[in-house]
Amino acid sequence: MSPDRELDVFLWRLRFSEEDDVELSRGVLSEQERAHAARLRSAAARKRYVYGRTCLRRILSLYRGQPESAIELGESTTGKPFAEGIEFNLSHARDEVVYAIGRDLPLGIDIEQPAQIAELDALLFVCSEREARYVRAHGASGCSAAFLRLWTRKEAVLKAAGCGLGRVGPDAVEVLDDVVSIGGERWRLTDVPLTGLICALATHGAAAPTFEIIDLTNEPNGG
Repeated sequence: MSPDRELDVFLWRLRFSEEDDVELSRGVLSEQERAHAARLRSAAARKRYVYGRTCLRRILSLYRGQPESAIELGESTTGKPFAEGIEFNLSHARDEVVYAIGRDLPLGIDIEQPAQIAELDALLFVCSEREARYVRAHGASGCSAAFLRLWTRKEAVLKAAGCGLGRVGPDAVEVLDDVVSIGGERWRLTDVPLTGLICALATHGAAAPTFEIIDLTNEPNGG
């Protein structure tokens, strides 16, 4: 669990709780973050945002060797979050959040909760013809899981490349293979074993990354 270990990626898994003390965030968040929280309409959304940003800053501080409040966070024009001197990404699914820390390795992460998807055929427009065949080959009982696996891989690699689904259509990026190319750059896709979640990690280059799962949800996982 030490950030000093020689690994490519650290994955931190946390769960939001209504009992989490957001008072701990005082003096940690920036003025812009506090203003953003104030604009959120519901108390639950504000609490979740404050908790998530506070956790992110605390995790990054372990790698940067800086106080949480000293870390400057920003977003690219496509919405990809960044901090100087470290690569990171994050993804939410209900009460779960996973932070991926890659230091000098550009990356993207996406998680989804397993679910049975009604009228799945209506969503297959985000898939290539080959991917649609892959999903349908899993039959009625497995097609939702197969689709969500592809969806997390698409989200992860587009987030890693800084494209976003608004700039590159998900059907334009085929993710059945573990190495894909976007704009001349190669990205490696890895299915991450997290109990109760479907998770995909995308990292720059063709090499398979070494990673560690730091699970703070008090649940066993397969990492």
